[in-house]
Amino acid sequence: MAELSTLGHVIKAAYEGQPNTNAFTDPEKAKLSGLSDLATSGQWADIGGKPAFIAAGASEEEARQAIGALSASLLGAADGVAQLDGAGTVPLSQLNLEGLAYKGLWDADSNTPAISDGVGEDADFYFASSSATVDLGSGPVEFIEGDIVIYFDGVWSRLGSTQIVQSVNGQIGNVEITRQSLGAMPDDYQPTWDDVQNKPNIPAMRGSIGPAIPALRVPLVDIQSIPNATRTKVTQWGGGYDQFNIRSGGDFTIPPWAAYARVTCSVVCWDLSANNYLHLQLSRNGGAVATGVARGMDTAQFPVASADTGIMGVSGGDIFTVNVMHNYGSSRNITNTGGTMINIELFESV
Repeated sequence: MAELSTLGHVIKAAYEGQPNTNAFTDPEKAKLSGLSDLATSGQWADIGGKPAFIAAGASEEEARQAIGALSASLLGAADGVAQLDGAGTVPLSQLNLEGLAYKGLWDADSNTPAISDGVGEDADFYFASSSATVDLGSGPVEFIEGDIVIYFDGVWSRLGSTQIVQSVNGQIGNVEITRQSLGAMPDDYQPTWDDVQNKPNIPAMRGSIGPAIPALRVPLVDIQSIPNATRTKVTQWGGGYDQFNIRSGGDFTIPPWAAYARVTCSVVCWDLSANNYLHLQLSRNGGAVATGVARGMDTAQFPVASADTGIMGVSGGDIFTVNVMHNYGSSRNITNTGGTMINIELFESV
């Protein structure tokens, strides 16, 4: 029997030729011995010919931190960073204007109102209403209409803006116009007569008031002296008729049943020369409701001032009075000569 040492190559070939053996053949062993370390390690350091990198990390976030980069999602976003527009300035939509003090419009061409470095309060700002190159203390700066000039740490600086509209309804930013912000009434608002402002003093409509009831018509008793430039109540009324006893001296009190009244009055001043004036005022509860004026003349014709309240709403207890004043150099008399007279008509509501 042959020696085993001489049969090794026969046994090896027979063993490796079996389909279910795990032994490597010599060619397979040669191929495995030629593989690089990367084939079994999987390490970055074992890769040959790789490009150079400034920094690297185990994740995208670590890589950004290593090189100081920001995520694109933070550009112009909350808790992120502001972007620059095409002009190299921060858009107003990305500026936080809270705490700023809007001072109004600033004419850059004439520097009006005048501003300069070192004068102002932090957060003061204006909108430029014109375009110009201005030196406010830190060198020439070109301003364009609509730019913002803002003060901080002693220096006025430019914040560019391409918008021409400075504000809307006194508001800056993303302004929402509502009825409330404009102070407007709702669509279904129906004003009452008392809500209407500056309405004319028109007579009450027939059908809501009764016919006129003559209540009082009295002349002045002889004369009453009126001091110079002094508003004086006319008190010396007498004669005529007073249907409802509404006169007491110079006061005329409306009875409780009356809903409307019309008061007319004429006053004559004796010997009031040219360029001097007589003023007449009818008042209700101390407030003027009708006035009249007359100019003196260098003739024997006396000036007459007249006033008419028209038909107006009243309440029982309202008090009407007549006051006069003139600017003659000394006291002048008003007189019943020529027709100083007060007339009151009353109306009931129907």
